[in-house]
Amino acid sequence: MVNISPAARQINETGLPGWVNERLEKLNANPDQDAAMQLVELEVATQELCGPLAAIHEGSPEYFTYTRTGELVTPENTSHYTELNRISFAETARIFRTEKAKGASAAEIFEKTQQYMATLPEDYLRQLNWYRPTLMQPDGAVPPRLSPEEKHLLWNQALQQAQPERPDVIQDLFRILDNKS
Repeated sequence: MVNISPAARQINETGLPGWVNERLEKLNANPDQDAAMQLVELEVATQELCGPLAAIHEGSPEYFTYTRTGELVTPENTSHYTELNRISFAETARIFRTEKAKGASAAEIFEKTQQYMATLPEDYLRQLNWYRPTLMQPDGAVPPRLSPEEKHLLWNQALQQAQPERPDVIQDLFRILDNKS
């Protein structure tokens, strides 16, 4: 028998993570629906400014990883996530304007924007922490702890791109990483 987490069950049943349903409940229960609409509008408007969060690890300002997944930030994935952020912002803004003009409630608009978000690539949604089960994560914004093997896999790809002709530099960097693990 396979155990399925409540968060996975929620996504399977509704297509949306638990935090979205929490937000929908709060929006529906808000006695000031104008304020609820302003919150949704603000969230849509600020989406363009937000993207996957990056963090500096191991006290080194030269190396950044994405906060939620630990994936090394590279020019390629930065470009990929920036383009997805641009596309998702444009579409959620369009959904907001269209649905507001139709007279939809704040909760209805929010739900439609999140249904759209559910269609975006999984890697992007993981970077945004979209799959979280609740509005407030118990761990805050603490990045995941990666094993040395996971670090090697993440770093190797970027290092190979940065210094393909210098395997000695790559090995030196791995030694440094291993000592700080």
